[in-house]
Amino acid sequence: MRKRRRRLKISLAVKCQLLFGAAVVLIIAAALYVPWRRMQQLTSQLNEKAAGAVATNLIAEHVEQQTARRAAALTTLPSQRQSLPVVQDGYPFAPPRIVSAAQVLQSAPAVSRFERSAYGHLVTDREKTFYSQDFFIKDGAWGYRYARPLRATQECAVCHISSVSEATSVLPIFPTRAPTTWPSAKHLPLLGVASVEIPSQIESSQILLNHIFILTAGLVAGTLAIVIFYLITTRLILQPVRVLQETAEKVSQGDLNIRSDIST
Repeated sequence: MRKRRRRLKISLAVKCQLLFGAAVVLIIAAALYVPWRRMQQLTSQLNEKAAGAVATNLIAEHVEQQTARRAAALTTLPSQRQSLPVVQDGYPFAPPRIVSAAQVLQSAPAVSRFERSAYGHLVTDREKTFYSQDFFIKDGAWGYRYARPLRATQECAVCHISSVSEATSVLPIFPTRAPTTWPSAKHLPLLGVASVEIPSQIESSQILLNHIFILTAGLVAGTLAIVIFYLITTRLILQPVRVLQETAEKVSQGDLNIRSDIST
């Protein structure tokens, strides 16, 4: 194989054209990457804001229910949240809900794969303020899954953590710390996640149309750039080289009066 590669001779013209062509492709790809990524970021931000608002309402309702339970001194309180799928845009979506760390760690059947994955990512990376995932439904429709971490703040610890032993069994992140000595803010242990599932805020047809526009613009720009670079390399670089080659061949044949007329 190596011998064949060594025997394979590529002319200077072909080398120049290949190199310029590869450079054009890389430049066009790099130029298209920025608007492509920006469009994905804008789409993600719209979904994130919509799902974040639902998660905020969900957490507020949960706190209100827990407060009412403590005020009434009840051990159980029926949930105001429905467990049946919510139909939006003609497609069923899982209702917003709160999944506790105990449910995830005990591998409860009701916990979805996304919720387990979200809990794992949020435990591993404490800098994350949310975890999300796009998913395909059918007929070109897309959905958006969103999980917000529920940290063990003092307000949450009053209701959910009654002892250090309970905290260490459910929350193995800081096994040697009592609830009163846990760190603050984003480094608090994870009590669970607020899970939200909504339809994508941008129609899949619009996303596809935007992708087609970007790819078409890249194809047109790439074609024009390749044609222009081809003309430049052929007329300004390779043609004078061919003239010099022909002149050298004639000189080698004994024609010493020949001259090459090169203006570039």
